[in-house]
Amino acid sequence: MQVIVAPHSPFIGETIAAVDFLKTFNVVVVGMWRRQSWIRDRLSQVQLREGDLLVLRGTPDRFAELASHHGVLMMVPFSGQPRRRQHAVRATLIVAAVVTAAASSVVPAQLAFLGGAVALILTGCVSAEHAYREIDVRIYVMIAGVIPLGLGMEKTGTAAFLAEQLQHVTVGWSPLRRDDRALLGRGARHADPLGRGDDRAARADFAGARGRTRPAAAAVHRLHGARRRDGLPDARSATTATC
Repeated sequence: MQVIVAPHSPFIGETIAAVDFLKTFNVVVVGMWRRQSWIRDRLSQVQLREGDLLVLRGTPDRFAELASHHGVLMMVPFSGQPRRRQHAVRATLIVAAVVTAAASSVVPAQLAFLGGAVALILTGCVSAEHAYREIDVRIYVMIAGVIPLGLGMEKTGTAAFLAEQLQHVTVGWSPLRRDDRALLGRGARHADPLGRGDDRAARADFAGARGRTRPAAAAVHRLHGARRRDGLPDARSATTATC
């Protein structure tokens, strides 16, 4: 049972040993919560304060007697469950395998998680009764409501109407191509805080222009060589003489 020390309680300022819950109420204080943590060290020597939560162990008739005392509030039942740590490593390995299988797309995610749940039950990490108690019935209610809702929207044309309206809203949007995404990623990674980006771009454009003019220059050089072999005057010297 959980109780809270009431305001103006006669227990405030007294230690648990001084109150002697075992002798006075025939209950045993097995735990104490204050503010944001449990108090475990020398529990019998802790002075009680207003709002302290005490976990008590005793018989129902003793709790009924304690409930009528003005020094405590909120008699709340408390049930603790033992933690089975002997299967911790096994459960961790199963969960890691499930997450890895689902993330790597070796098997579909739904099959991976279903297989992991079955493996936890078969290996004894989780009992079948515990697993059954943890099933939330609200999920089935939601699924049972969403399926007919979707069918109704499809048959009445509501789904097509909403899709058409969404298409009208997004008709002017330009798709983000893969090249644009890669360019944006490179721009974000290679930001130039010193302002040297324009200089590098200009050098790149100049190098491209040189690459495009090289074939034309090679063709002109071959033409001049052929004219010299045939005994014809060079076009450049003819132009100079004319001038």
